[in-house]
Amino acid sequence: MGKIVLAVKGKTADSLTSKDLELIKHTLPEAMELWHKASNGKFDANLYDLNEDKVKMLRATIKNEQNALVNLQQAMIGRTGN
Repeated sequence: MGKIVLAVKGKTADSLTSKDLELIKHTLPEAMELWHKASNGKFDANLYDLNEDKVKMLRATIKNEQNALVNLQQAMIGRTGN
């Protein structure tokens, strides 16, 4: 995901180049796969001293990131027709 972030840093949708879009298109599937693995991993809340509120916040943050990746994927499909 870092490559995607660097490709769009400081740019708007109108200032993205075709090179930027190709990088995103080719990097996104790997980023989604890695995020899926990371977000579905088990964690020990007690080990990290996470109370119930922190666990809820962590889960919400994970879900938000997942949604952002899906939205990016949908935007790329709409933009490239793939």
